[in-house]
Amino acid sequence: MRHARFRATVLAGSLLLSMVLPASPSQAAVLAPTLASRMSAVQTAKTINYYPSNAGWTAMWTNFDPVRIDGDLARAAALGATNVRAIVFPQTFGYPTPTTAYAQKLSQFIGIAEAHGLTVKLTLFDWWNGYSDVANSITWA
Repeated sequence: MRHARFRATVLAGSLLLSMVLPASPSQAAVLAPTLASRMSAVQTAKTINYYPSNAGWTAMWTNFDPVRIDGDLARAAALGATNVRAIVFPQTFGYPTPTTAYAQKLSQFIGIAEAHGLTVKLTLFDWWNGYSDVANSITWA
């Protein structure tokens, strides 16, 4: 069964690639303007997921660097972003009551985004497994 699923995945991937990638250099020349227009569309993305380049996942908050964040969000706004998505982790921020220090970091992050004309979307409860703790989850959120 596993091998059948693997073959099906490989076949689906091959089919997808054959639909996306040109089969010959002459086809590539014909498709180049389409690819260029798709690439320019990337520069007009409106929502971005954000982590500083030197601090992914929870390290964004444990190694909080407002100068880097300010520069990154300035670039995002220059590319046309209108909002940024950030993940807030219960185990990092403190659960069920967020610590004052992490609440201040979150507030500073939102302020930096706002200074660049960006709104912030928060993803809560990543890396979480305490879903049965409804009361404290509501308090934390």
